[in-house]
Amino acid sequence: MTPQLLLVALVCAVGTPRVDCMRATALDVIVQPAASAIPTACLLEGEARLASGALELAPGTYPLFRCERRR
Repeated sequence: MTPQLLLVALVCAVGTPRVDCMRATALDVIVQPAASAIPTACLLEGEARLASGALELAPGTYPLFRCERRR
């Protein structure tokens, strides 16, 4: 079965306010299938990947996680 959600990590510069961090302003966009079809669990998965070191960020950047329905 294909995952219904995609975990999207928008990597933005620290000078970019969170409200302005979007695909168009991100320095990098990382998209991966989410392990869960539940949006809250999907967002926690992003935080867990960051904490485990599976997602490495350059100095001066921060991630903003979003979960999107697969099209």
